[in-house]
Amino acid sequence: PFWSAAIRFAFAISILLGIVKARRLRLPPIGRAWLIHATPGILMYGISYASVYSAEQYVSSSLTAILFATFPIFVALLSHWLLPGDKIRGVAWPGMALGLGGVALISWHSLELSGDLFFGSLLVVLGSLASATGVVFHKRHAIKVDIVVAATIQMIFGFFVLLLGAVVTESFGDLL
Repeated sequence: PFWSAAIRFAFAISILLGIVKARRLRLPPIGRAWLIHATPGILMYGISYASVYSAEQYVSSSLTAILFATFPIFVALLSHWLLPGDKIRGVAWPGMALGLGGVALISWHSLELSGDLFFGSLLVVLGSLASATGVVFHKRHAIKVDIVVAATIQMIFGFFVLLLGAVVTESFGDLL
């Protein structure tokens, strides 16, 4: 799954670089500014996508959708703890529960169980948590950066995580 994800990211990065150029934006010089984007890039794009792509070898896409619906809950909790002024209000909890329940409801008929249910489920939840952590880190440290520039740099870091995963765990022939 890593080769296909890495190739998708290569295409996405190419498109984002085209948008950066068309909008006459500038990527910052490689250095501290890039390091600020490394953490959310590795978490939101690298670890999250690697986890979800791997998980879908063990669990159905319906279960993946249900489990990844924990993402807004993780964002809310992490924001509550790490971002001053982003406190969870009383009405948010029922809203998050309703959202998670809605995803479960629409996915219920196609939900399939597998022998590796626990491992696959754990990977999806890890991906959701990694992505939420990256979002909160971005909001705390890089919110003032143009979103296209930030996404481009973050996807580059995510691409290298996925590429490393592909080189270490898969053969290039797996693509064929």
